[in-house]
Amino acid sequence: MDKIKKYRFLIDKCDKKICKNLIKRFQIVKLIGEYKKANHIQVLDNRRENLVKQKVRQLVKNSMPKNSIEKIYQCIMNEAKDIQK
Repeated sequence: MDKIKKYRFLIDKCDKKICKNLIKRFQIVKLIGEYKKANHIQVLDNRRENLVKQKVRQLVKNSMPKNSIEKIYQCIMNEAKDIQK
């Protein structure tokens, strides 16, 4: 297998894991949305979003640009808010 095919295979494996984990995350997000509706809690929680971004910055440390992981997670959290509405 030439290198590019090997690398693409590895990316495909990563993508499969990412999608599997996003499905799990959004299933939980849906449960949180139901709880928030039942308890009249606002969908947007800026404090929680900032905490999530802080945690993921720490998780990636210097292995990728911090603004990249924040952009990715902001997108994930925006989708989560849409699911909770």
